Amino acid sequence: EGEVGEEINIPTTDVGNGTYAAAFTFSKAGKYMLSAKIAGASDSPVFSESITVTPGDTAAKKCLVSRSKKTLRVGQKCKFTIQARDSFGNLRHDGGDKFHFVLYRRNAGG
Repeated sequence: EGEVGEEINIPTTDVGNGTYAAAFTFSKAGKYMLSAKIAGASDSPVFSESITVTPGDTAAKKCLVSRSKKTLRVGQKCKFTIQARDSFGNLRHDGGDKFHFVLYRRNAGG
């Protein structure tokens, strides 16, 4: 089911009553495999499950804006696009954001 990438060790806390707690905050969207193993044991994991992490909400400061031309002649069309990204820079693929462009004419000499 795909190549194994970077291994991320998650610190675990012994709660003291036979249970153990761990937490991790994801910053990259994608597919992950979570496994729980007994430290030092070479046998199979106690638990193994696939996790899918999707991008977060769109963050304006991380979006990419592009345009077809910077200098145009009167009558020429300039096209603009925005690639939505979340606060970690992950591409957003589902759409639904409400963007609009505003054009301001600069005064002569500006």
